[in-house]
Amino acid sequence: MFCVKCGESLSDQISFCPNCGTPRMNVSPASEAPGEPVFTPPQKSNKFWTSWSPARRGWFVMIMVLTVLAGLNGQNIFQYVTGIATGQVTLSVSSVENEIESGVQKQAGITVTATCPNPLMGKPGEVRQCTVQDSTGSTAFVDITIQNTAGDVTWQVRN
Repeated sequence: MFCVKCGESLSDQISFCPNCGTPRMNVSPASEAPGEPVFTPPQKSNKFWTSWSPARRGWFVMIMVLTVLAGLNGQNIFQYVTGIATGQVTLSVSSVENEIESGVQKQAGITVTATCPNPLMGKPGEVRQCTVQDSTGSTAFVDITIQNTAGDVTWQVRN
């Protein structure tokens, strides 16, 4: 005898399917009652995706989308794909600006506002320029050198 819901083989002593909990239905085999309908157990699918409930699939898709978006690190998909193909790195403009501002404050004791082009892209070893402006309005250029594909940078204020 088989479960009518999941197809699990059932012994005669149990009233509920141990796999899915469905109450056992007494369906006679064709050889015992020729006029009765014959139950054919459903074929179990070994497919990973179809064994999940729609709600579980929805959560899985949402987690995968969020994981991909987190991996883009603020880039749009076009920038990300073209960056991979060309070896370019797209830097987080706000992170670079914050790093420059805090570094100048720490090294020179001056509060500045850094401004970098958006998007800030390049290959490792390439130099890009940002500007800093202090409270008096004085402006200086900052050279940003991209160190690696992880987006690490070094910077130097030019006089």
